[in-house]
Amino acid sequence: MLCRKYILLLTCAGLTACQTSPPLADSVVRTHLEKSEDGMWYAHYVAGSPVKRLYFHRNPNNARQQRWQPLSNEIEIEIEDDNEVVRHRTGKLFSSASFRLTPTYIPLPKDYAPFSPFSNGDVAIYSGRFFACSVAPCDMTSNHYPIRLTAPKNEHIVIQGKIHASDIEWVGRNSGEQIYVGRIQPKMMSGLLAIIDPALPSSILSSLTVDLPILMQFMQTNLGELQNQYAPTLFASFAREFANPNTKSTQGGTLTDQIFTHWDLNQAQMDEHERTFDQNSTLWFLAHEAGHFYQRSHAKPNDHNDAWIHEGMAEMLAYQALQQHYTDEAQDFLHQKVLDATNACHASLTETSLVNASEQQKFSTHYDCGLLIHLAVEQHAERATNSSAIKVWNNYVTMTAQGAEANTQTYLEAIAQNTSAEFAQVVFAFIQQTHPDPKAAVKTLFAAKLN
Repeated sequence: MLCRKYILLLTCAGLTACQTSPPLADSVVRTHLEKSEDGMWYAHYVAGSPVKRLYFHRNPNNARQQRWQPLSNEIEIEIEDDNEVVRHRTGKLFSSASFRLTPTYIPLPKDYAPFSPFSNGDVAIYSGRFFACSVAPCDMTSNHYPIRLTAPKNEHIVIQGKIHASDIEWVGRNSGEQIYVGRIQPKMMSGLLAIIDPALPSSILSSLTVDLPILMQFMQTNLGELQNQYAPTLFASFAREFANPNTKSTQGGTLTDQIFTHWDLNQAQMDEHERTFDQNSTLWFLAHEAGHFYQRSHAKPNDHNDAWIHEGMAEMLAYQALQQHYTDEAQDFLHQKVLDATNACHASLTETSLVNASEQQKFSTHYDCGLLIHLAVEQHAERATNSSAIKVWNNYVTMTAQGAEANTQTYLEAIAQNTSAEFAQVVFAFIQQTHPDPKAAVKTLFAAKLN
C-alpha cells in the first residue's frame, strides 16, 4: 500500500542553505520570510530595481491590508483594481518593503490560508500567499519567485519532502507549496511523510492514521500511481484561535506532492466534536482531498469557471471510495449527501449558471452540481460502453498530458468518447445556462438518451 520508500535526511539537497543570494534581475522580487527568536513573523521584499508598485500573485480579498503591518511609515498596502498592492505613501520609487505578519489562521475565499498553526505554536505556511512581482499581473509576467525562509535555531523546516535546518532558499513557482516550521518530527505513514498535530481530537487522529491510507490506496488503484518528485507530505494542523470564537473552520487542500488539512476549533467545539463525531463527514472530507491529490496538476483547469470538472470529480471519487470501503456504515450518509447536493444544486441554478458560479462567489455550486454531473456520467458511461466516470476522467487526464487544454471542451470530448456526443451536448447545456426549472434540468441530465 503506497509502498514507495523515501529516506528522511536533514538535508539541503535541491535547496540552498545559508548562502549569500545572487544579484537580482531588475524584474525579480526576492522574498524573505522570517520567524524571529521571539516568535514574530515578518515578510521582507527586495526588488531588483526601484519600483512604483509591488503586486501579489494571489488576491482573494484585502486581508493583507488588514493583517500586515508595514515596518516603515512610508510604505502602505492599498487596493487598486480590486487587488492589493504595495506602494510608497508619496508615490516615490522604492526598492524594499517589510511587514510584520499576523501568523494566525484565517479562511480565505477559494484560496489557502497563509498560516495553519499547530497547537504547540508550530505552523504550516503557504508560500503562494507571499509571491510578489513588480509588473502586474504576476501570473502573466513571472513564474519565478526567489524565497528565503529563516526560523529560530531550535526549529526545523520541512519542504519538498525533506527536513532542513533553519535557513533555506528556493525558487517558488506555479501555485507554491506548504512549508512546515517547528519542532514536531515527521514520521513515515503508508508512504506519506506525515506531520500530524498530536493535540487533534482522537477521532480525527484515528481517521488520519487508519482511514486516510485506505482512501489514498483507493485513489492510487483507480487513478494510477503518482511519479512523485519528493516524498508526499501530509500536514494536519489544529488550532483554537480563529478570530470569531463562535465559528469553527476546516480547510483541506492539495498541492504538488502535498496534502494538508487544518481544523480550527475552540475547546467547547472540540468537546462537542468528540461527543457528536460524524465519521462519515470526516471520511468524505479526507477522500475529497485524497482525490485531488491523485488528479494530476496538468488536468486542473486554469479557469475558475471550469471548477465543476475537478471539484465535481473529487466529490464523485469520495462517493465511490466510501461506497466501496465503508458500505454498511456510509450508505445512509451517501444517500443524504446526494439528496443535499441535489437540493443545493437546484437552488443555485435558478440564480446562476454553473460556468458563472465562481464570479458570483457561489463556489459550492461546483461541488454540488459537479457531483450530479459525474453521477450522470457514471450512469451513461456504464450503459453506453461499459465504462465509468473514473475511466472518463482518466481519458481526460491522458488528453491533457498529450497537450490538450484542461478545460470544459476537452472534458466534454472525453465524456463523448465514453458515452455519446448527444449526452456531452446535454452536459454542455446544463452548465451553460441558468435553469428556471432546475429539477427538470437535472432530470434531463440523467434521462438523456444515448444514440
